[in-house]
Amino acid sequence: MLLGISLLTACSASVNAEGDVPASGDGQIPRAQVSKQDITSVLAVSGHTETNSEISLVAEKSGPIEWKVKEGQTVKDGAVLAEIDGDKITSPSDGKVLSIAVPTGTTAHPNFPIGAFEARTLGIKVQVPVEDAYRLYSTPTKAKANIESGPAAQTCDLFLASQLENADSEEQGLPEFVCLLEPEVNTMPGLPAKLGIETASSANTLTLPVESVSGSAQSGQVTIISDDNQLQKRDVKLGISDGSMIEIIEGVKEGDSVMAVAPEIFDE
Repeated sequence: MLLGISLLTACSASVNAEGDVPASGDGQIPRAQVSKQDITSVLAVSGHTETNSEISLVAEKSGPIEWKVKEGQTVKDGAVLAEIDGDKITSPSDGKVLSIAVPTGTTAHPNFPIGAFEARTLGIKVQVPVEDAYRLYSTPTKAKANIESGPAAQTCDLFLASQLENADSEEQGLPEFVCLLEPEVNTMPGLPAKLGIETASSANTLTLPVESVSGSAQSGQVTIISDDNQLQKRDVKLGISDGSMIEIIEGVKEGDSVMAVAPEIFDE
């Protein structure tokens, strides 16, 4: 969905780009090893609780849409709002259909808004900072909610916030989400809250510490250490990151040794 800008920096070091590997002060070569492990990207974003959240209704598949409601209509939780090629889109809570963006008879497309909805229940609204936007590898649907001075942490359904109210905002391009709470949750609007948004996961995948990789959201470089202590820069294809480790999709194999600091640091 949203891929972004530079993500990796590292601590300082001094070394030539290629050649013999220098030792650290204790005589040991600073290195990291490519290993396999499970990795989950969880993005922690701060926001606040609110009522009557305006959210986007999003299609999950491609096909002609048939609306069962009209703009301005009030509906109950679970009511059928529309059908796309036989699949039902239901109301996430009691609320009101604010707008219909894709009229009946036209084609809806996956992950694109088809309308806007006012959810008449408590929600937590957050805006993803621009520096973390690259970690939205796909459109997330669940989050773990923590409310200050509120109930215990709980899982909630995540929706894209409607862009209607921010149409003229300079921050329109930054992704906003609303996590809708269950009606029985005992809290109030205006409280500080934090969402832990699981954006992606990968099992038994090649990983390295982020400090040993330079690059951007999809491509980067590492410095391979050979068996005879020679070093060489190598391009790699990057996957997801949990902020500590990063997935390496192509360019290395399990057991490879790399310099523990990013290649771009070597040139300074």
